Amino acid sequence: MKKKLPFNVSYLLLFCFLSWSFVLWGQNTQLPAPDLDEMFLQARDLALNQQTQAARNLCLEILQINAEYHEASILLARTHAWEQSYQEAGRMLSQVLGKAPRNQSALVAMADVQLWQGNYSQAIPFLDSALDQDPSNVDLLFKKAQALYFLEDYTPAITLLNKIIELDPNHGPVKELLAMVEAMDHRNFIGLGYRGDYFDNHSPWHLYYLEYGRNTRALGKVIARVNYASRFNQLGFQAEVDAYPVLAPEAYLYLNAGYSPDTELFPRYRAGAEIFHLLPADWEASLGFRLLTFADNDLLILTGSISKYWSDYYFSFRPYITFASEGPGSQSYFFTARRYFSSAHHHLSLILGTGFSADEEALVGGEIYNLDSQRVLMQYQQKISPNFLLRTGAGYQRYTEGIWGNKYTFELGISYLF
Repeated sequence: MKKKLPFNVSYLLLFCFLSWSFVLWGQNTQLPAPDLDEMFLQARDLALNQQTQAARNLCLEILQINAEYHEASILLARTHAWEQSYQEAGRMLSQVLGKAPRNQSALVAMADVQLWQGNYSQAIPFLDSALDQDPSNVDLLFKKAQALYFLEDYTPAITLLNKIIELDPNHGPVKELLAMVEAMDHRNFIGLGYRGDYFDNHSPWHLYYLEYGRNTRALGKVIARVNYASRFNQLGFQAEVDAYPVLAPEAYLYLNAGYSPDTELFPRYRAGAEIFHLLPADWEASLGFRLLTFADNDLLILTGSISKYWSDYYFSFRPYITFASEGPGSQSYFFTARRYFSSAHHHLSLILGTGFSADEEALVGGEIYNLDSQRVLMQYQQKISPNFLLRTGAGYQRYTEGIWGNKYTFELGISYLF
């Protein structure tokens, strides 16, 4: 007769068998490793959608799994730089570059951090290291040209910008920066111009102006101008100043102030301010105001623009919303299309608009700001020698109310650069 195993021994063997089975099953059914690349793409999308903290949490989770996943560290550093925590961003990027000195993304990110702080000379070595690996990268060349511009090293900046034009003629902002750099290379200019408005049923209006401009480091381009006008058998003059201070590589201001002892042909006081910001994909946006003070009326004009650089073309849409202290307000809209040719100074512009422009209507009394009208204007500019710049223009404006009949505009100006 067989002897049976004791009851407790049977259960012990059964327990051991089941435990060993679970161990084997666990080894064969481990959870799949997380897809770090997919996690990084999610973090990047969160960061671009301004969900900064969620993006950082995901980057930290990636780095806990793989401390050498440098793209997560770089994205983490950029989120700190976007919030102006430049020291923290620089520390993180330095750690990445200590482990991977030729990491292209880290080099570009470090260059951006230096540029955003205004450390232009410190940004150039990182850009040079990145360009060693990709010498035809137009975005890197453009960043270096910007740094050289702010360092007042204009000749190599011009060389880089011309190289960008050769590599990619569709790179929109390059020609605008080239014009700024060339203007700084010729720091001063003197300009003389005339604008005549001729009507079907009225004596012509004449405007003459003399201006002096200088490119400065603190205020950007500064232009002092004297306008002299003849209209309604009256004479008057106005003094004004424009300035274009640069706030950052992607942003600058337009400032204007003017005074006239007359209030018939010009506003007694005028002022204006507008901020411009370069956006991704060669877009640019602005927002600002103009203030015109006449004897019997004050005008507050809100304006702005949305612009696009595409290949050799520039397109811009600008509204003017006018509020008057006496009388009704008005709205007007203008569209500009510009074709660049051999240089940033050589271009042809077409302006279509309806209503009143606080920038184009130099001869304006407080009584005509809300007249309904439609206009078209062509303007052409070209350097006729290394030091002389010629501007011409012609336009037509139809007034719906027909007070003076149709208006025909002619412009001519010349500037000496030195």
